[in-house]
Amino acid sequence: MASDPIKEKLERTVASEFLPLYNLVKGSRFKILCPGVPPEPDVLCKDANTGRGIGIEITTAYNEADYAKAAWGQARGRGTKPYFFTRPDRKENIRVLTQVHRIIRKKGRKQRANYAVSGRLLLLVFTYSPRFYLLHVKKRLDSLRIPNSHPFDEIYLMDQAGLVYCLFPARRWVLP
Repeated sequence: MASDPIKEKLERTVASEFLPLYNLVKGSRFKILCPGVPPEPDVLCKDANTGRGIGIEITTAYNEADYAKAAWGQARGRGTKPYFFTRPDRKENIRVLTQVHRIIRKKGRKQRANYAVSGRLLLLVFTYSPRFYLLHVKKRLDSLRIPNSHPFDEIYLMDQAGLVYCLFPARRWVLP
C-alpha cells in the first residue's frame, strides 16, 4: 500500500501532541519511532526509559463526510467546495460524537491479530472540527459506548485544542 505523506504528517502531529500528556500521566518517556506499515498501527513509539513499545492507531472524526472532503481537498491543494457549518454548535457537537462512536465501533470489530505491534495498542480518535471542544461535551462523554470486545489496551479522544479524554480503560481527563 502506498503511503500518503499528508496523512502521515497529520498522524505524526497528532501523536506528537498526545504523547507529552500521555507520558506525564503514565510516568513514561515514549517517543515516536516511525510511521507504522500495515498491519502495524499508524504510529510506532518506544519508551526511552524501558524500551517498551506502543502502537497508536490514529483516526479522525469529522462532522460529516462533506466536511472531511473539503478539509482533505484543501490540504492536498485541490479546489474543493467550501464547507459551511449551518447548525448550532450543540447539534454539530452531537454529530462529531456520533462519528466518534461509529469509528470506535468499526475499529473495535478488528481483532488484536489484525495489528502487528509489540507492546500496548492505543486508539486515538482526533476530533477535527473548528468549533468542537471536549469541554463543551463533557456531560455526553460518559454516554459514549465502548464495545465489550475490541483490540485496544487504551482508547482516547483528543480535540484540536489538545484536550485529551480517556474512554478506556477508565473514563477520565488526561490533564497536565
